[in-house]
Amino acid sequence: MGYDAYFGTYVVDDGAGVVTQTLLGALSAENVGMVVTRGMQVANDRLTIVLRTTSASAEPVTRTLLWKRVG
Repeated sequence: MGYDAYFGTYVVDDGAGVVTQTLLGALSAENVGMVVTRGMQVANDRLTIVLRTTSASAEPVTRTLLWKRVG
């Protein structure tokens, strides 16, 4: 379990079901400038972004970001 924070720009490829983000700022300074492509899915009022990566000890980790439209 952990916490991460970042901001930057993004490009969505609906056909491929991915979003590519360029990190302009991040909680971890070594992540600034990274370009990451993540799987995404839109269903009804929800956007789910998934990143499969590894931990510092090389264990598989799946990070999931869920956005819900309100209003």
